[in-house]
Amino acid sequence: MIKASFTGKYLCAPAQFQDASYFSQLYPGSTCVCVNIPQYDMVLSYEPDGEGLQHIFEILLSRLELIKDYNKLLISCKDNRTYVTFATGEKLLLVNSFSTGDSVSILYYLLLALQQSQVNPQQTIVHCLGFKEKVDEKLIRTYFKDFVFTTD
Repeated sequence: MIKASFTGKYLCAPAQFQDASYFSQLYPGSTCVCVNIPQYDMVLSYEPDGEGLQHIFEILLSRLELIKDYNKLLISCKDNRTYVTFATGEKLLLVNSFSTGDSVSILYYLLLALQQSQVNPQQTIVHCLGFKEKVDEKLIRTYFKDFVFTTD
């Protein structure tokens, strides 16, 4: 079964099934930028915007590779959005973002994403790129193996 992560602005799918024309078919009239993610044999396509999606996801995807854990979960919070990349071993499972108001909504989304991937949160460390003031690390540690902040 082939999985892809969708939002109104980006799509991450296996490389053999995606190119710029595929994104354009899903979102007619949109401008598409494609970024290869060769380590996971995936392509991230997105519609450029003022929020810096390219910058955020390129940082998250490159930083994800530096995590030595089998379950690699990396988040970044910017304004009222949380950006997430998640992989197990050599398999990229999630590239997504969601609106967040507080740490409870971040926790809810992360737990839901891991449940759908059948991954035990107690075996997963949440890595957060910056934005220490936006996340209640004590709450996250209640459900996950650990919570650590990384720097740029």
